[in-house]
Amino acid sequence: VFMVMRRKHPVAMVCCLIISLCVCLLGSWIEPLCDDVRMTVLDVGQGQSILLQSEGKASLIDCGGDSDTDAADTAAEKLLSMGITKLDGLILTHYDRDHAGGVVYLLTRIAADVLYLPDCIDTEGYSAPLKQMDNALIVREHMVIRFGAVSISLITTDYGISNNESGLCVLFQRENC
Repeated sequence: VFMVMRRKHPVAMVCCLIISLCVCLLGSWIEPLCDDVRMTVLDVGQGQSILLQSEGKASLIDCGGDSDTDAADTAAEKLLSMGITKLDGLILTHYDRDHAGGVVYLLTRIAADVLYLPDCIDTEGYSAPLKQMDNALIVREHMVIRFGAVSISLITTDYGISNNESGLCVLFQRENC
């Protein structure tokens, strides 16, 4: 519009830029809401945090990194920027720092309906405050969480060799995918 105008007013250019910016921001906010199923790997540094979404529901797998507070802050900021103020589930695979270190801090910023905890060895002390929470559910046998056309299977292991090998396995499925 600005380019085809004969008399180019700076105010018109600023208005065009503001309108373009608003349309882009609105599009980037609406786009994730249009997906039936979405998986987002959050960059929390040297650690893991994976967001699973479907039909307005959101579950997070792990939240840990080199720094507990940095990983939690990074995950919380990303979730809040996506419009997620509450998680339907938070799944921990095991209790190593790079997977569970930021969970307690994250839960002070973003609530979770259910906290799925593995029944495995905790050598670092992350499980004690988590198991005392009212919404904590210790997964001792295979279970499936369903919402809409997707399911999250929590598969227990009994290897017991190390924390990594004795934690939960998570399978995120949509129908035949």
